[in-house]
Amino acid sequence: MQVDVQRFLRAHSFMRTEAPPEPWTPDVDDEDLTRLVGEMIAATLSGGSCVAGLTLSVANVVVGDDGDPDATMPVGSFVSVSVSGAGHWHAERTWRPTDGSRPEPFVTSDLDAAAARAGAVFAYTRNGEGTRTVVVWFRRGA
Repeated sequence: MQVDVQRFLRAHSFMRTEAPPEPWTPDVDDEDLTRLVGEMIAATLSGGSCVAGLTLSVANVVVGDDGDPDATMPVGSFVSVSVSGAGHWHAERTWRPTDGSRPEPFVTSDLDAAAARAGAVFAYTRNGEGTRTVVVWFRRGA
């Protein structure tokens, strides 16, 4: 079943939510996205944040081809889903499902498995001023 983004955000209203006025539909099954976001929440909470301090964000993303053969970002139209909260990642990481060279998990092995099962095409962690964010990208659905 395809994700109704507005309904999905309302279901997660126990934390702050952000989305563009007309969010695109991600190419992901509703159940798989729910499991993945649960793992994203758990990973972010492990940094010392509380549930009420988390933010779930959805964004429409377009990445053009700049001709760089070493570019890490995929090219195309995507829906980005992120969870952020207080804390700091020990190391910022990037994940692609085709990157089998990593000797350790992206964040946790459960998050890796949930991202792969959901069909994520790209993910990364970032540290901000007192916040940590995990971001997962999906191809834009029809």
